[in-house]
Amino acid sequence: MKDKSRTDIELTPLKAEIESIFNESNIDEDCDTITRLLSPYRKTVRESLS
Repeated sequence: MKDKSRTDIELTPLKAEIESIFNESNIDEDCDTITRLLSPYRKTVRESLS
């Protein structure tokens, strides 16, 4: 898979933090590591969407 940066969205600090979680070293069989690392952002994202 080719690493291609999106140019149609604004990269905010929050998006940059979340996107940094999706790297090869965090990918495991069940994506448990990614789930655990994303967990603290759930409340922040939910509040932003409200």
